[in-house]
Amino acid sequence: MAATAEVLDSGRERPLRRWPAVATVAVVLLVLGAVRVNTAVRSSEISRLLTRAASAQDTIADTDARIASTVTYTQPLLYAAGLDPATHQSLLKLVQDSARAQVAAIRRERAAAAGVRILSWHGDATRARTRLVAYLDARLHYLQVATDNADVLFDPHPDLESAMARTRAAFLRAASAHLDRRVEAVFAGGVYPTVRVGG
Repeated sequence: MAATAEVLDSGRERPLRRWPAVATVAVVLLVLGAVRVNTAVRSSEISRLLTRAASAQDTIADTDARIASTVTYTQPLLYAAGLDPATHQSLLKLVQDSARAQVAAIRRERAAAAGVRILSWHGDATRARTRLVAYLDARLHYLQVATDNADVLFDPHPDLESAMARTRAAFLRAASAHLDRRVEAVFAGGVYPTVRVGG
C-alpha cells in the first residue's frame, strides 16, 4: 500500500512543478506576439503616412504646374514696360485666381494626412504625421497669400524649405531602414516637385 501512495503523491507533484514553466512560456509567447503585432501596426502606419506624403507631393506638383501655366501665359505682358495698370491688374488676377483654385486640393491632402490613425505610443510616426501636416499648412498659407499677392509666387520661400526638411527628417527617423529609399523618392522633388511619385 505504501508504494501506491508514493506513486500517487509523485503524480500530483509533477503537474504542479510544470505549471510555472508553462505559465512562463505562455507569457513569453504572448509578449512576443504583442511585439510582433505592434511592429506590424507601426509599419502599416508609416506606409500609410508615406502614401499620404506621396499623394501630397503629387498634388503639389500638379498645383504648381497649373499656376506655372497661368504665369507662362501672362508673363509676356505681366511686367512689360508701358502696360496700362488695368491690364496689369487683370493679368495679376488671372495668376491669383489660379493660386486660389489650388487651395482646395491642398486642403484635402492636409485633411487626409491629419486623418491617418496612429497609436499614441508610436511617437516617431506621430511626429512624422505632425510634420507633414505642418508642411501642408505652410503650403496652404503660401497659396492663400498668393491669392492676394501674386508676387509671392516669384519669391524664395525658406519657410517652405525648412518645413519640408523637417518633414523629410521626421519620416527618415520614423521609417525602418528598408523604407529609406521610398522616403527619399517621396521627398526628392523638395518644395517644388515636378515628377509624380505615386503612392
